[in-house]
Amino acid sequence: MNIAYDTENICVYSFVQYMIWKTEQIEWMELAIDIMINPFCFLEGAYSVALFHSREVLRIKKNIENLERILFFYHIPEKLVGIEEAKKNSRRDFKSRANK
Repeated sequence: MNIAYDTENICVYSFVQYMIWKTEQIEWMELAIDIMINPFCFLEGAYSVALFHSREVLRIKKNIENLERILFFYHIPEKLVGIEEAKKNSRRDFKSRANK
């Protein structure tokens, strides 16, 4: 993550994408999300890329943290997640919390 902040070079994301392809590990997907939301947020389409990875992580691992990450994309000005998807994920989040 520090390299992404220091260099602002898209090659950092390219390497992370390569590692996702090579290892299929969620940790690399989460790093891709963090890179696109934080140091590369100024790039056109960065939030859309982060949303793609967030949906993939949620598909693989359904938990409260991943549901909340999807809701983030509803609350940003770009509203990349529609109201229906946000409601669906909110209900899942609420049910998960109620079962604990």
